[in-house]
Amino acid sequence: MSVQLTMKLIQPPAGVEAAQFSVDVECTATVAELKEQIAGRAGLPKEHIRLVCAGRIWADASTVGSYEPRDGAMVHVLNNPPRSQVAPESQVLTAANPLASMMGGGAGAAGGMGALAAAQGSGDPMQQMMAQSQQMLMQNPEIMQQIMRSPMMQQMMSDPETVRAMMRLNPQLNQLMEQRPEIARLFEDPELLQQSMQMVANPSLMREMTRNADRAIGQLDAMPGGHSALVQAHQEFADPLFQALSGSDAAQINENFAAYSQQTEGNPNTAALPNPWGAPAAPNAGAAPPAAPA
Repeated sequence: MSVQLTMKLIQPPAGVEAAQFSVDVECTATVAELKEQIAGRAGLPKEHIRLVCAGRIWADASTVGSYEPRDGAMVHVLNNPPRSQVAPESQVLTAANPLASMMGGGAGAAGGMGALAAAQGSGDPMQQMMAQSQQMLMQNPEIMQQIMRSPMMQQMMSDPETVRAMMRLNPQLNQLMEQRPEIARLFEDPELLQQSMQMVANPSLMREMTRNADRAIGQLDAMPGGHSALVQAHQEFADPLFQALSGSDAAQINENFAAYSQQTEGNPNTAALPNPWGAPAAPNAGAAPPAAPA
């Protein structure tokens, strides 16, 4: 039994005229055989091809039929070169950058410049795009605004399937979305993605949303039980997302949990306060009377 698939190239290489083509493949064929079949038409080596369909990355050892694709299903073809190992002698130490330190480039920050350099050397397109975006933002925020307003980026972001496929390329984020369906629903919400893109392209809107978020967090923290709700939100959403996007380990996240659970105030005072308008309290029966003045 065969199935017809529509292969869509993400960023087609030079010399490839058709960014989208159809292919017939047997359901019993492996994904590796499918990559070998489309390598010539995609203009990519089969080792560099990664296939994503309906938010799932197809493994080479699995068969096409195991993913149960329907006729005419859209399969995204991405160029994912193998990760290159950087030799220790090729590493170059750069001078400290105060702006990079402000953006999280300290020695203990998991999302600092060390994470950016690791992402640049990896073969993960999602991590490379995030690293390049952060570097451009630190150098010139107007560049990122121009990119987000470009027709190509608008067309890419208007396709929820393309955005979902790009997010699934991050192994940590893909694993988190598989384990936490509620987080996956947030990332797959087209309206939320569109609002996020508008915030990136509009600095005034981003500042306004940041102020509103800070105000809401401050009000929640002042309410009874608000601190516990904030801790729970960090543990269930903020810290797992930070770990997946920055590549930090679980030990750093556990340290954050311990910091959140520490109380900055003293023990609560449960004793009743004296009434300033009431009669003075009677002395204890066993207390000695005050000595008379000499």
